Amino acid sequence: MVVMTPDTIALAICSREDTKNYTDALFSHMLSLVDPERGLEGIVVPSETRYATTLLFHDLDDIEVRAPKYFDCIPPSEEHVVEIWNTFSHLRECDGPGILVHCEAGISRSVAAAIIGLCAMGFKPEDAFRRVTFINEIGLPNRRMLRLAGEMMDDNGRLLRMAEKHRKFLFQKYSQFDPTEFLRAELDRKPFWRKWLDYARLLLTTRGNMASYGSDQKMWSRLQIKEGMQEQDA
Repeated sequence: MVVMTPDTIALAICSREDTKNYTDALFSHMLSLVDPERGLEGIVVPSETRYATTLLFHDLDDIEVRAPKYFDCIPPSEEHVVEIWNTFSHLRECDGPGILVHCEAGISRSVAAAIIGLCAMGFKPEDAFRRVTFINEIGLPNRRMLRLAGEMMDDNGRLLRMAEKHRKFLFQKYSQFDPTEFLRAELDRKPFWRKWLDYARLLLTTRGNMASYGSDQKMWSRLQIKEGMQEQDA
């Protein structure tokens, strides 16, 4: 998926696997948002890329960070959002031809980063959000990332509200139930001590592989959502 900005800067969003499709693309910048345990495994950098930034964190939103199975994962932070902002600011300052943004599945982190990046390049939050989600309709931009970016821009929660509305629209359109709503309901029913007890049990079961476990579960969930949407849209 490629978006042309008014400054004729190309913006592409993809998955880890699909980076191989951009080998010969004229992107001066590349932004990788990937799971820490996988690092740069299998990522192909475009031949013309001069500036590559890698941020290691998991695809978690504010609901999921409350779940015991993700306690050992690394959620998006304000520092990550600042790095994304600075990468796009540098792209604009050096007048680069374009940027390739990718995460694991090309659905959540990379879509949110593209929205944040367009804001950094001068777009209004509404315009940035509409431009990216119009081209990449099945994208589910990470809500935590957009909330943090909105707080940084003092947008009074506009980006987060747009993300919530877009997410609700997509799941209704494709007649699916948002799995994070199941999780929210489950967590709201549990007292705090039960959540930590669940975490302790899970830690013993996975024997220290919590980050990988969380990442694998997230990837499976995201891909199932993407495949279901694509099948119903065919």
